[in-house]
Amino acid sequence: MKKMEIKARAKINLGLDITSVRKDGYHNIKTVMQSVGLSDELTFRKSDEISISCDDESLECGPENIIYRCIEAIRVHADMPDAGLKVVLEKRIPMGAGLGGGSADGAATLVAFNELYELGYNEETLCRIGLTVGADIPFQIRGGCALCEGIGEIITPIETAHEYPCVIVKPDISISTKDAYVVMDQQPIYVRPNFEEIIEGLKQHNRETIQRGLVNVFEIYAQNLSDEIQDIKNLMYEQNTVATSMSGSGSAIFGIFETEEQAQSAYQFLSRIYDKVWLTEFRDASLETED
Repeated sequence: MKKMEIKARAKINLGLDITSVRKDGYHNIKTVMQSVGLSDELTFRKSDEISISCDDESLECGPENIIYRCIEAIRVHADMPDAGLKVVLEKRIPMGAGLGGGSADGAATLVAFNELYELGYNEETLCRIGLTVGADIPFQIRGGCALCEGIGEIITPIETAHEYPCVIVKPDISISTKDAYVVMDQQPIYVRPNFEEIIEGLKQHNRETIQRGLVNVFEIYAQNLSDEIQDIKNLMYEQNTVATSMSGSGSAIFGIFETEEQAQSAYQFLSRIYDKVWLTEFRDASLETED
């Protein structure tokens, strides 16, 4: 195999809680992650160096890039210091949105390197390698719907009853995950998600139960930065969303809808107000290999 093309999908967080701060400075969290159809597109070719190009000029493509770091991590694990990849990235998942685009790209990179160099690593091994680079990478390798705990590496798959259409809106602000955690460490958390209700609602296709449990503790921080966060949620409610919340540490807001027609109507309405709006849907995998 000389070339591999992969769609790397975004994720949304159905509830997100910070449960503790670890001695190493990382945070233990609890969240339900769900893959959605919005995706970056990556093309990989074997090379004797690491080369990354992207159609978004604002994205740093050097050693700081998560794709670059994943290539370094897997070739160290495989003891292949001279193996590289030429990567072309078509960026569609917005940055600073809490949608896991970087982690999805990193996951795709590990899968592509494993396939192109015929390493034969299983999913568990790729997840261990990915975890050394980013906490969300193991989920992005597995995808679908799952309860994620620890720093995100403890993954329990969830069988859902319905593949909901959804609408995602990215307001003008972008949020640094690092900065968000610093602020959250300095303030108490009064309202937390109820994951039993979220999971039960997903399994039983019960909109009221999902919405009751759906809390993202980072929303307080984001709302202090911009009124748009609550404004978008209010508009989602006006469009008869099943449930709406912010994803990750922000700033993207998603709304889940009962039918494709409702989602399409909400998408058209919100597109008249905001520049960055996507109509998408729940997916059962985070990576899709192109033929």
